[in-house]
Amino acid sequence: MRFSRQLIAIVTATLVSLPLGAQVHSPAAFDITVGSHTVKGGLIDFRTGGLFDVLATGRVRASPQRAVVAGLGVSTVLGGFGDRCLITPSGGCAGQGNFVIVNALVGVDKALGAGSGRLLIGPAVYDGADAHSVGVQGRVDLTSPARAHLAFGLMGRATVLPSHNGQSLVAWATGVSLAFR
Repeated sequence: MRFSRQLIAIVTATLVSLPLGAQVHSPAAFDITVGSHTVKGGLIDFRTGGLFDVLATGRVRASPQRAVVAGLGVSTVLGGFGDRCLITPSGGCAGQGNFVIVNALVGVDKALGAGSGRLLIGPAVYDGADAHSVGVQGRVDLTSPARAHLAFGLMGRATVLPSHNGQSLVAWATGVSLAFR
């Protein structure tokens, strides 16, 4: 009983002593994002789907207000299932917009008041819709101040795929993130 009270007192004192607007400056970050993914161009069935994304980043170089970061990520997009068929000009069914995406990104993470913003760019590999291809991806993350190494954020990204099954595609994704700092 006495140990429990001491533990509660220590935890409470620690939480109260944390500055409310302090950004936790961790050398690594891990973001989990859920959102929406849409594909424009080409012939794909179920163009819009749910997105689940994981991104791990680490600092390459840092200064007090910004850091150069690099990261690796993986996403899944579930656009549609079933026996629906979008008929192609050649007579077959178009691929469904279900993807697995792997990316390697580099960019800058900058303090924005108590929160932070991150701008990343790099290659992305899309596998799905009856093909696989490599494109260029750009990503923007806006993150709230971290509290006990946890923050909330907004994510937006665009990917240009110059030749996915012989078709040019642009993929857009937006979502909300749980960020571990």
